[in-house]
Amino acid sequence: MTDAKSNYLEGGLVGLIFNGTTIANLAGPAASPSTSIVLALHTADPGETGTQDSNECAYTSYARLVTGRNSSEWTCSTLGIASPTTVLSFPQATGGSETATYISISISTVSTAAILYSGALDPSIAISNGIIPQVTSSFTVSET
Repeated sequence: MTDAKSNYLEGGLVGLIFNGTTIANLAGPAASPSTSIVLALHTADPGETGTQDSNECAYTSYARLVTGRNSSEWTCSTLGIASPTTVLSFPQATGGSETATYISISISTVSTAAILYSGALDPSIAISNGIIPQVTSSFTVSET
């Protein structure tokens, strides 16, 4: 057996995670599913066992970005690719200086929230006073 997923499962997984859409005969939203996707910026790789507070950015006024878990805010393809429908803007830096090199995704705002996905930002984001860190709508999360 190979470790490849079918397009059906890949598309279903991103739909389930980012839009809360049921995968027919396999998985569906729990009785009280999260309605949010939470993104965090990191100065280094949070790692596969890390949490959202692992190497998390800490510039003055930084906060995690909470988006809706729905098709208005995330586009999901049947090929297993999810992307935001608009530019994702984190709070403007009011002090401090650092470089965000990774981003992570969770469904909880708890500081030690488990990461569902993480990856390197390309390009990284140099943050200093007055900068609004943004991730463009070309950002994708892929199950492929």
